[in-house]
Amino acid sequence: MENLSGLRSMQRTIAQKIRLEDAPDLKEVKHIGAFDVAYAGNKMVCAAAVLSYPDLELIEKKTIVIDAPMKYIPGYEAFREGPGMLQVFYDLEFDPQILIVDGQGVSHPFSAGLACYVGTELERPVIGVAKKAVKAEVDDDRVLVDGQVRGLLVKTKEHANPLVVSPGHLITIETAAEFVKKLVIPPHKRPEPLHIAGRIAKKEAKKLLSGVQEAE
Repeated sequence: MENLSGLRSMQRTIAQKIRLEDAPDLKEVKHIGAFDVAYAGNKMVCAAAVLSYPDLELIEKKTIVIDAPMKYIPGYEAFREGPGMLQVFYDLEFDPQILIVDGQGVSHPFSAGLACYVGTELERPVIGVAKKAVKAEVDDDRVLVDGQVRGLLVKTKEHANPLVVSPGHLITIETAAEFVKKLVIPPHKRPEPLHIAGRIAKKEAKKLLSGVQEAE
């Protein structure tokens, strides 16, 4: 059983470290990285994709396979998926100036989403891109937590729900949303680095599952 009080304490520490300001590196972005995960039983595939910017060409991809460090607990996803993302980040040859993750940033109920975890651990700009807001109010295109704007809804595809874009660290809400808009390539809904990372993770997980089935 997970020590939720310990994890909650770690969330408070993360929230205290967050700085929602644009890092100087954002003025000269050349590479953007993204992380996504996929599961094959108890195994977790963590994938990273690095794209050049602004032409969005894939220049590096990496995957690692690890045991999921903890079970899924709503609100604590950062501690399940974040460690693997850090591990695959350190395997990269390129050093992206911005990172994107599939999850919440400060739109998390305790301002301790996956993007916050990764950003404060690596001390670099991280954007959280999620499919929906969690325990937050939505007012027009603004995502509010406890009455404060913590993210924006960004429409990237016609006839599809908007994405919830929220900064994790070292980037403002507005800058995070602007980058996401620039990184979408139709007909894809998610920003291209994240779309590619997700595709890589799912492909690797599918191969793992096939191997398990063949072994049986």
